[in-house]
Amino acid sequence: MADAPHPLRAVADLAADRSDLRLVTENDSAYVRILCDSPALIFKHKSDPRDSLDRTDFSGHKRIVLEEDDFAHGPAATLQTILSYLKHYEGRDLHLPSSKPQSGDMT
Repeated sequence: MADAPHPLRAVADLAADRSDLRLVTENDSAYVRILCDSPALIFKHKSDPRDSLDRTDFSGHKRIVLEEDDFAHGPAATLQTILSYLKHYEGRDLHLPSSKPQSGDMT
C-alpha cells in the first residue's frame, strides 16, 4: 500500500456527497481513516499501523478494522460494507470509555 494510493481515499471519493462520512488524514497522509460521528465509528485498513490519534482524538469512536477482503471488490463494495456498519450501529449508544477502566470497574 505504500506505493499505491490508500484504498480508503477511493472510498471517500465515492462517499463525497454524504455528510455523515469524511476522510481524515494526518502526518503527511501516513494516517488515513474514514470517520462517522453518528454513529461514532472510525474505519481503518487492517494493514495501517496503530496511531495515537485513534486513542486521543477519536477515543469516543468505535474502531472498525477493515480486512483486505473488504477491499477486494473495489471501492463501491467497500463503501457498501461501511454503510452496513452504519446501519448496524445506528441509534446504538456505544458506551465507549474515554480511558481504560480501572481494575474492578468492569460495569
